[in-house]
Amino acid sequence: MPEGRLIDVKELVNEPYRKLMELLMQGPQNIGLTKTIPDGTRVNKAEVKGDTLYLDLSKEFVENHEGGETKESATIYSIVNTMTNLTEVNSVKILIEGEENKAFKDEKIKFDDPFVLIKEKDKENSQDKENLNDV
Repeated sequence: MPEGRLIDVKELVNEPYRKLMELLMQGPQNIGLTKTIPDGTRVNKAEVKGDTLYLDLSKEFVENHEGGETKESATIYSIVNTMTNLTEVNSVKILIEGEENKAFKDEKIKFDDPFVLIKEKDKENSQDKENLNDV
């Protein structure tokens, strides 16, 4: 469930991606929501190439994650949903300590490709296509 926050635009001018990640790492203000970014995670580098945000995170992102595919998905999509709210970002590529093709410890969710925002309309269209393929 998304949490809306008011952010002073001046805080986003210099390093918007790092600032948004810092807010995610702090965790939600709503007591009904849980923190999705593991403790100890640091942003090593964040830069946009084309319309993809390359987000280089510290090893603690993987090492300190409690695991489980549901919680891992929540972590990824908290990042993707936040960053793709910026007009210049359509996908997020996660690197760990500068290296590509990493994964969470259980390797159910891998970081091989950029993650994109899946909108409800997109889900419906993909389900319709899957249903057509089943016929």
